Amino acid sequence: MEAFAAAFDLSSRQARNLQCTAEHLQARVDGGGDFQSNIVAACRYCNTKRHQRKAARDAVHHKQHIERLMSQRRWHAAWVFEKLLRSGGPVLAATAPRIRH
Repeated sequence: MEAFAAAFDLSSRQARNLQCTAEHLQARVDGGGDFQSNIVAACRYCNTKRHQRKAARDAVHHKQHIERLMSQRRWHAAWVFEKLLRSGGPVLAATAPRIRH
């Protein structure tokens, strides 16, 4: 993580927020399992924010929400785009959740 933070001029906290996590589309507490169609990559920030909602979106609505935010370049704070684009950030695409049905 330290090398990633240094390469993109990020603080430790910023790098931790961009760390890739396994996002369960249907939470395990709601009966979702650890199978491929239920798990997608998401940064720690997005994974945490999704679960802070009063009611998590179902997979279809969550995908639509993320695609809308991505098209507007709003799924992260402006600093993510500024820092990663300035550095030529091939990691930019990796910070976006990949959601499939």
